[in-house]
Amino acid sequence: MEKRKFTIGLERGVHARTAAMITGEASRIDRKCQTKLYIEKSEVKVPLTSMLAVTALDIKHNDEVSIYASGRDEITAIDQMEALLKGSIVISDEEAEWLDRVLDENAIASDKILEALYNAVFYLNRDQVIVLVNSAAEKLTGFKDRELIGRAPYDIWGENELSEVLMSEEPIKEKRIKIGDHIGLIDFSNVYSEENHLIGKLGIFKDITKIEALRTELEFTADIKDRFGSILNHISDGICFVNREGDVLYVNPSYEKIWKVNKTEVIDKNIKTLLPNSPSVKVLSTQKKVFDLVIHQKDGRKILSSATPVRINEDFVGVLSSYKEVTEFEHIRNLLEQTEKQLEYLKTELNEKNTIDSAFKGIIGDSQSLKDCLKIASKVSKTKASIMILGESGTGKELIARAIHDMSPRSKSRMVKVNCGAIPENLLESELFGYEKGSFTGANQLKKGKFELADGGTLFLDEIGEIPLNLQVKLLRVLQEGEIDRIGGNFPIKIDVRIIAATNRDLEEMVRQELFREDLYYRLNVIPIEVPSLRERKEDLLLLVEFFLKKIAESENMEYKKISVEALECFENYEWPGNIRELENVLTRAVMLSDDYLIKPKYLPKHISMMREKLDYGLVNLKQGKLAKMEEYDKAIIKMALELHKSFNKAGKALGLTHRTISLKAKKYGLLDSDKKYQ
Repeated sequence: MEKRKFTIGLERGVHARTAAMITGEASRIDRKCQTKLYIEKSEVKVPLTSMLAVTALDIKHNDEVSIYASGRDEITAIDQMEALLKGSIVISDEEAEWLDRVLDENAIASDKILEALYNAVFYLNRDQVIVLVNSAAEKLTGFKDRELIGRAPYDIWGENELSEVLMSEEPIKEKRIKIGDHIGLIDFSNVYSEENHLIGKLGIFKDITKIEALRTELEFTADIKDRFGSILNHISDGICFVNREGDVLYVNPSYEKIWKVNKTEVIDKNIKTLLPNSPSVKVLSTQKKVFDLVIHQKDGRKILSSATPVRINEDFVGVLSSYKEVTEFEHIRNLLEQTEKQLEYLKTELNEKNTIDSAFKGIIGDSQSLKDCLKIASKVSKTKASIMILGESGTGKELIARAIHDMSPRSKSRMVKVNCGAIPENLLESELFGYEKGSFTGANQLKKGKFELADGGTLFLDEIGEIPLNLQVKLLRVLQEGEIDRIGGNFPIKIDVRIIAATNRDLEEMVRQELFREDLYYRLNVIPIEVPSLRERKEDLLLLVEFFLKKIAESENMEYKKISVEALECFENYEWPGNIRELENVLTRAVMLSDDYLIKPKYLPKHISMMREKLDYGLVNLKQGKLAKMEEYDKAIIKMALELHKSFNKAGKALGLTHRTISLKAKKYGLLDSDKKYQ
C-alpha cells in the first residue's frame, strides 16, 4: 500500500460541498486506477469515497493528512488526489447547484429515515458528546434536539440508567432500563473506522412499554380466570375487567345475563362504546373507586354498579367492575355494610397487633398471650395512670415495668426499684420516705427516700403485697395527695412520681382477709397487666432457649451450644413453676455440664429429663390437658405398633390397615430406622 503525507491547501478546508466533490473524484480515480483511496488525520483513517466519514474528520486549511492507495496504479491515484487537495476546488454555479441538491437530498433522506424509526436513536462522537438524536429520542427524554446535541449525557440527566449506558465503555445488548414512564431495551455499540479507530457510539432504545402493559394485562386476566374462574362463573354479580384503554378483556356469565349479550359481542370492544354511562368509564379517567352508581335501562330495569381501579406494582392496568339488578339492592347494601365493618374490625385488630413500641421488642416471645400483655403495656406507657403488674414469680414483671418506663414521657428521669419483700419491715418506711437528721438514734444525716429519688420519674414497687398495713396508709396518702413526709420531718414534700406495682400474690383475697387495704388496692390497680406464665406460652420456649443459650455463651465466653430435640420435648412437657427465671437457671447448668455442643436430656435435672418418658406414648391421651393434632396421634400409634410387632404386616393387622399403608405412613413420619428392617 502506497502512503503520502502532505498539508491541505484548500482555503476553507473540507466542508460539505468540497467533501462531496472530493468523494466523487475519489470514486472516479478508484475506478480509473483500480485502487482504493483512504485519508488519515490524527491517526483516524477513513475511505475517501465516504462523504460522511470525510466530513467527520473536520479537515481544516493547513491540516496535515496522509493519503493511502492500494491497488494497480497507486502512485497515479495518490498524485491526482494530492493535486486536488493541495490546490483549490473551483465549483461552478451549475456544479454547486447540483451538489447542494445532492446534499439536501441526502440530508433529507437521512432525516426521514431517522424520523421514521420508532426506536429512539442517540449518536455520540468519540468525545462522548451527543451529536445526533431523532424525534423518538426527544419524545422519550422530554428534551428537544437543541437541548441534547453538544452535551454529554451526565450533564443532561446526571446519574441515571440512561447516562450510565450512553457513557459505557463496553457495548451493551438489550439492557432493560426505565426512562420516566417508559420501559425499554437499549442496545449500545461502538462505531469504528475501517482502521479500527473509535469514531463514535450509537445507542438505540426499543420502547416496550405497551408490550409490558399488554403482558401484564394478559397475566392479570389469566390470573383472574385461574384463581377465581370457577367462583366468578357461579356468582350472581356480573363481573367485567377492562384494560387501561377501556378494552374488555373478561366478562363472566352473570354479566352476559344482566346485559343480555354474548361475551363474543363484548370481548375486545371498548367499554366507552358499550356502556358509556358505566362506572368503568369514570374510573378510567379518574383512577378512583366508584360505588353504587345506578344505570337506568330502556326496559325499565335499574342496574347497580361499582368499579375499582386495578394496580400491579403501583401501575394502573385497568378497571374491575361489578353489576347487579337494583331489586337486590338492599341485600347488597347490607352485605357491603357488613363487609365494611369486618374490614374495619380486621384493620383495627391488625393495627393493634402492630402497635407494640420498640422498648417491648426486647421481651422474647411470639405467643398471642404475651402479645396481648405487651399491647396493653405499650398503650398505657404513655399515660400517667398507676399500673399493677400481676404474674407468678419469674415471669419477667420487672422487664415489663422497665419497658413501660422507657416508653413513657418520664423516660429521661430515673426509674427506682424497691423490692418490698426483701427489706425488713422496720426499715421499709425509711427506705420509702427517708428521714431527717436526728430523727432517731443513728440518723446522723438527712436521707432521701425512694419516692424523692424517683421524683419526676417512676417508682417500681415489686412484691407490693408484702407492705405492712401501717405503711399502706402512708402509701395511700402519696397516691392521693402527691406528697410525702420524711420520718422526723415537719413539712410535707411535694413529689411527682408514677407508681408501677407488681405482685405474685392474690391481692383481692388479701383484701377479703383484711391483709391489704381495699382503697389502696383500687388506687394501685387502675390498669392491671397480667403477665402469662411460661406454661401458658409454651410456643415461646424455643425462642427463649435460643436467647438464653446465646446470652450464656457470650457472658461465659464459651462456644454457643444448641438444644437437642429430645431435651426440647422435656421442656415442653414440664410445667415450669419457676417460669423464665427457672428456665435460664436450668440452661446455665446444662451448658456448664454438657461435654459437646448439643444439650441432651442427660444434662438436665432429673425432674425435667424424666418428662420425656411421658411423651413416648402420651399422645394416645391428652397432652398438657389438650388434644393434639390428628397427625400426631397417627404418628404415635404407627410408631407404637411397629415397636411392638416389628413388621409392617403384623402392625397392619393389629391396627386394621394394609401392609402398604403402614409402610407409607412409617416413611412419611420418618419412623424407618436404618438399623431395623421391617417386613
